[in-house]
Amino acid sequence: MTIEQDSRILGGGFLLSPAYVLTAAHCVREAWAADRPDVQLAGAGRSAVPAQVIEVLPEPDLALVEVAGLDFAGVGVPDTDRCQKDDLWSAPYRPSDGDALLYGFVENGEMDFQAASGALIRALQLRANSSFGDYSGYSGGPVERHASGSRTLVGLLIEQYPDRHSPDRAAPVLFAATIQEALRQFTRFRDLLQVATLFGETAAPERSVLSDAAKLTMAKADQVLEYLRDGVQAGTVDIAVSCQMQVKVLNRVIEEAFE
Repeated sequence: MTIEQDSRILGGGFLLSPAYVLTAAHCVREAWAADRPDVQLAGAGRSAVPAQVIEVLPEPDLALVEVAGLDFAGVGVPDTDRCQKDDLWSAPYRPSDGDALLYGFVENGEMDFQAASGALIRALQLRANSSFGDYSGYSGGPVERHASGSRTLVGLLIEQYPDRHSPDRAAPVLFAATIQEALRQFTRFRDLLQVATLFGETAAPERSVLSDAAKLTMAKADQVLEYLRDGVQAGTVDIAVSCQMQVKVLNRVIEEAFE
């Protein structure tokens, strides 16, 4: 998915849910600093979808964009996953149709990585099979793991490693924040305790107009979210796992509500 402003491409991103798009903070930093949070999204067969940058976290280099309407309702969101050393990966986002797709293998699975800001985050160290020099236009795009014929979402591209022998060049080594790290950083994904908030204030339909099946789904979702909340507080459920499950609950509820 492409994030644009005034017909200028800011960077890549991807749907966490039909309501939220995740990207790298440095992609939208200028728009945020200039108090111009309104952007447009293009992807999943849609173009010029209005959206707004709602949260920027400079240190882990993450930002969240909220979709203004229901343009992406029903669009499938990939399952999240973890990866290990030597797994195959690809980055489906590219800055333009004239740019190549990135792919390669995982050099290091989850590891502590000191980002350019100095913040310590959990990241993946990726080796790209092709050396293009500067990969900056690919920032904010998703990283997918390939295994057994399927693809799962594992991270978000944020940085490229410099070439130690040639300071003016960069090595074909990329770093991606793990999807678990990204979800953990945003408090809104840790504190989603009511299903209605998953839709956003304007997107949630009244329960009175929902089908019986949708009402049942929402009631079950409320129970799941309460279980996750209690598990995190008790220390029996990892907060990253809780975040992932909440996003899956969101996707299921929206699918049921708008069928």
